[in-house]
Amino acid sequence: MRIKKICKLILGLTLNLSLIASVPSVAYAKEKDTKEVQVYTETTDKFSKNVFEEVFTNEDTKFLRESLKADIKYLEDSVEVKIRTRIQPSTEKGLTLYADGNPVEVSSKGTIIIPKDTKLISKLNKQSNHSNMKAKNMSAVNGENRTIVSDNFFTTDIKQTSSNKSESVFRVSSGELLEKMDQLEDSCGKDLHNARSLKASIKKGYGDKYYTGDTVHCNRFNGQLTDDVHYNWRTGSAADKAKAVRNFYASDCHIALVQAGSGCTSKGSCQCNTTKRAAYCSSFTRDENSLRNCPYTYHKHTGLVIPR
Repeated sequence: MRIKKICKLILGLTLNLSLIASVPSVAYAKEKDTKEVQVYTETTDKFSKNVFEEVFTNEDTKFLRESLKADIKYLEDSVEVKIRTRIQPSTEKGLTLYADGNPVEVSSKGTIIIPKDTKLISKLNKQSNHSNMKAKNMSAVNGENRTIVSDNFFTTDIKQTSSNKSESVFRVSSGELLEKMDQLEDSCGKDLHNARSLKASIKKGYGDKYYTGDTVHCNRFNGQLTDDVHYNWRTGSAADKAKAVRNFYASDCHIALVQAGSGCTSKGSCQCNTTKRAAYCSSFTRDENSLRNCPYTYHKHTGLVIPR
């Protein structure tokens, strides 16, 4: 009888030890099948050299280089400004990307854990309404003047940068984003059946100077370099386009789009004053110095804007 009990005890211990030993091996197997990928947004903007030197001061270029880590290249007759930003989701809203159509959460350090055989990373779920909205609205409408935001802003591949590091980079120009937002704002303003659009249309608009507390459709021109004027990128002169981009850099909208990973164009529809309130992108951002959440009215930043 005692021998049987001893045998059962030995058998039980052996089984428990085998189960314990199997846990690390399962974790190791999962680790072998997945990889961590750093996710970025990269904007590349090209300006005529004459226009760039007219619009951007030495202090402006210093801010771009030091605060936004911009790579500014002076070419023969143009200037190229490339800014790569590590995606950092809002802690309040989070951010979901799609790895070959499967949802994956972006970590606070801007990385995703995905299967090693993943081919594409996308901002849009092919099965959701956002995907259809992107196809309909982002390449859309307003008759003859269609504006298309590059697919590279929504979908990207994975590049291995070293033996144990990989990255995915969503690419776009600031002009593409501004042109689309200008187009959608124009479209919203013409929709007289939308009470919020009508209310917004009687406020200040393109070419106007804004002051703290003013009602604003979108805080996409309140960055540290702004002159507080809302320029129309679509219809403006070359200088106006450059000023629109300058004012866009480090604005609420800029940080929401390229870093927090959300906002009107990345959702694929005109969120501000339609399905969402005006200055919707400001709900993703806060001031780095004061750590106060950005208000929905106009305000100019004297420091950097960061995700909430």
